[in-house]
Amino acid sequence: MAAEGKPSSRADVAESRAISEARFSAALLTAYRELELPTQFGSLIQCAVEWTGAACGIGLGAAEARRVFIPLVATFSKEDPRFAAFTRLHPERLTEWLPEGCRVFKGLGPFAAITTAWPGERPAHVAAFPVLGPENRWAGVLLLMYDEPPDPDRIQRVAELIVQARPAVRNALKLLSLRELVIKDDTANCFNRRHFEEFLPEELSRASRFRRSRHGPAWISMRGKRASIA
Repeated sequence: MAAEGKPSSRADVAESRAISEARFSAALLTAYRELELPTQFGSLIQCAVEWTGAACGIGLGAAEARRVFIPLVATFSKEDPRFAAFTRLHPERLTEWLPEGCRVFKGLGPFAAITTAWPGERPAHVAAFPVLGPENRWAGVLLLMYDEPPDPDRIQRVAELIVQARPAVRNALKLLSLRELVIKDDTANCFNRRHFEEFLPEELSRASRFRRSRHGPAWISMRGKRASIA
């Protein structure tokens, strides 16, 4: 792991490891209990924020048969402009940005390339944690944002937790694949009625929040990972 952070004294290292050791088993158990990738990411992010003192965090995870990663969960609301600021991320870019695992960057680092207009002042530092299943299959990335350089030893403990959670990530990816089989018609390779009935209430609610209905009639796109209303 490469990290641009302040050095820690032996006392700081002992303290950080004592804190994380006390919570490590419980955090890992929570990750294994979560079957859905977003809730699994959420538990890992919450733990990482508590351990490292991050200001906030967001998880970008698998979508569209894992061809792209999109924002799945964050410590702030999905209505927060920071959530919408992140665009799609292709796994190939992560292999370039994080060739040796987790890393701490100044500002948003290379992840600034996948963000639109950032609301307010950008974070001073961001820690990026790749999330992989067995056989190094990418499931996504967790981004933690800081106002001050984070403690490298605490960053390392979070990285260890994510590595040990790989079997749980594998199970979540399998569930995602099974769900795609359920909501798609094999012959036409398009979404079926089950998917339509699941997404429609959520999309109508989202359209209502953004008052899209005032700008004209709604139309439904069935492209990509899921359908959407515009």
